[in-house]
Amino acid sequence: MAKDLLDAVCACLIGGASMAIAPVGIMDAGDPHQAYKDAFAIVSLNQDGEDWDDAATLAAGIAAAFLPEATVESVNETMREHSTYLIKRAIELSMELVHASRDVDHFAEKLYAKMLDRTWPSRTWTPDHFFSGSSLEIVPIVTGILHLCKGDVNRCIIEGASFSRDCDTIANIAGELAGAMQGAAAIRQEWIDQCEKDRTNERARLLDRLLC
Repeated sequence: MAKDLLDAVCACLIGGASMAIAPVGIMDAGDPHQAYKDAFAIVSLNQDGEDWDDAATLAAGIAAAFLPEATVESVNETMREHSTYLIKRAIELSMELVHASRDVDHFAEKLYAKMLDRTWPSRTWTPDHFFSGSSLEIVPIVTGILHLCKGDVNRCIIEGASFSRDCDTIANIAGELAGAMQGAAAIRQEWIDQCEKDRTNERARLLDRLLC
């Protein structure tokens, strides 16, 4: 188990830290302060700016989600508390929109209109052509989805995947946070079955390649 967690943590050094940071929160389950510190140290090896900051904040949130008394409100507040000023301000602005929104679609409309900068990272964008979203968006969007879906892991994944921009990361992280609170039994069994089937097939393909 320890080796598996270490391997997963090392994945943070290969790709996007936000999507790979969950094992740090699992390793420090119930201790968001330690998770924030550990993630901040690990991610510093290959990330900077908001990519660095938001990964540490997410690790703290996942660690907090494992507490027996965890709620959506306590997890979101933990992420707000364990963040830099920039991430904290983004969460606060996002939650103002959340509290004025009927549902996730309404929240997305407000977020697009008031918070997302179409000129990032260059000034060659058009309203019809967005590049991948900034990491600065991820935590505020995830906190909003978590709140509006009331922590339901299946709804969080679906709404995150439907949010556009960096939707795979959003769905991944919203699902991690909700899943940590609710446990694996809350996830749709057909999704679990499909993932297990695909994983088995992938192992068979890798074995065939090795033996060729």
